[in-house]
Amino acid sequence: MIITKKGFTLIELLVVISIIGLLSSVVLASLNNARSKARNVKRISDIKQYSLAMELYYDSAGKYPYPNTTGWVCLGDYSDDKCWSGTYFENEALKTALSTYLPGLPAGDKVSSWVGYIYRCYLGSSNCTNVDIRWFLEGDGVSCGRGTEISGSYTNATYCRLIWP
Repeated sequence: MIITKKGFTLIELLVVISIIGLLSSVVLASLNNARSKARNVKRISDIKQYSLAMELYYDSAGKYPYPNTTGWVCLGDYSDDKCWSGTYFENEALKTALSTYLPGLPAGDKVSSWVGYIYRCYLGSSNCTNVDIRWFLEGDGVSCGRGTEISGSYTNATYCRLIWP
């Protein structure tokens, strides 16, 4: 009577473990890419919501929200009241003007060393007649969304802007 041993050899086990490791690294790499794309979609959605809120404000007031300055200000509500690596600050006049149309003002998250969205209005006859919003997306040369433009590329980041009307 011949006795046969059942089971796997060490080489077979190592091959299977190697294949599983290779497949999991591919899945994790594509998962990180999907997460980056999802964060970019959220940022583009935030900008669209802000532009809609500004148009609603314009329809009711006949001008765009004026933050009492012609300089750049943060667009959103940030825990430390600063955005873009502390370069710009929140503006209460702008937050108040937009909160009626967009409750819970979304704040941008960190891309590279830049955090958030910034806003600037250009005055014409003492009214805010033109609006400029800027933000960053993850990745080089990524689409900024319909109606927007790429303003530049940085290390693994795309600098976007929306100017209207």
